[in-house]
Amino acid sequence: EKAQALFDAGKGNVYSVLIAFGGKNGTGSGSFTAKVYDYTASGPGALRSTSNAVSFANIDTTGSLTQFTFATPVSYEWEFFVSAVVDNGQSDSVGIYHTDGMCGGSSAWEMWSDNTWVSFDDPTSWGVDLVLYMFAEVDMTYIGTNEHLIARGSHKVYPNPAKNQAHLIYSLVEEASNVVVDIYSVNGQKVAS
Repeated sequence: EKAQALFDAGKGNVYSVLIAFGGKNGTGSGSFTAKVYDYTASGPGALRSTSNAVSFANIDTTGSLTQFTFATPVSYEWEFFVSAVVDNGQSDSVGIYHTDGMCGGSSAWEMWSDNTWVSFDDPTSWGVDLVLYMFAEVDMTYIGTNEHLIARGSHKVYPNPAKNQAHLIYSLVEEASNVVVDIYSVNGQKVAS
């Protein structure tokens, strides 16, 4: 399981977790879930909720976001973690896009086989300080600046897949924010920014 901390989020509800998957491998016989955890400085804390399952076939690896919805919105205050199970125990696994190293502020974590959470930048782990491309679709009563929070129902890319032109529609939770859109090939290479 991989997790990303989301900071300065104010108060509100998480309706879904959105994840950019770079690849998948397996028999396709299972499904995957996302989760919301309480925030602690030592990694994900208490589990708040688990999403509805998404089948292996519906995990998008074309550069679009795969959406994991919750049966009931998950309330939050300030920081929280979102996560994804990346190995479903049925010979299926998925990989999540991430940034280059040294920019994550110890915000990305993974669960090891002994059920402990370890930061990606821990020297006994990967030793890389990265950010996982995991987002939360939220409403809120107050919001701070966080690039991982997307206004509920605002994200659409069409057509999908696209060849020469695509349209991106989104709303930011903080209207005065600067926006950078990075475009990646299906091979995971950045082709435009």
